[in-house]
Amino acid sequence: MTETKTPFMLALEKAETSQEIRAAIMLLPSGDEPLINNGLPSIEVVEKWLEEHVQVFPEPKVIRLTNFRQIIDGRKWGGEFTLTLDSITLLKKISIENWPYNSTLIKMYLPMFCSPLGVPASYPAIDIPQKVINLIEARLRIDYKAGTINDDYSVLIDV
Repeated sequence: MTETKTPFMLALEKAETSQEIRAAIMLLPSGDEPLINNGLPSIEVVEKWLEEHVQVFPEPKVIRLTNFRQIIDGRKWGGEFTLTLDSITLLKKISIENWPYNSTLIKMYLPMFCSPLGVPASYPAIDIPQKVINLIEARLRIDYKAGTINDDYSVLIDV
């Protein structure tokens, strides 16, 4: 038995841009199956939007951290920096902090999309290999322990 596809499903399959996804959503009659609670788009719609908007980076040969700004708030230490992978500099800053507080464990936080298409959830705005994240966190941990991180901090990491 073949499944009959609704105009929404057909439009969503063809959609390549967020504008086309929004147009497909407009084809949904109120209460149609692809919608979930409170008229929010289904996970398939959100996943399609994320595929278009999340920047995916391959493993680089060189990682550069620059434009560092540290934030010290009582026991909590953190900061943000500009990340360059090979020759591509990310526009959004990367945040870091020591967690748990007063430890030397450094955690890196990628920029996020908050509530895309109105869905109450957050998703990373960039996708970089876990190996890259591990290398950055390890290097920051070493330099944090050594006390060499300041607002002029800059480092080049070979992958």
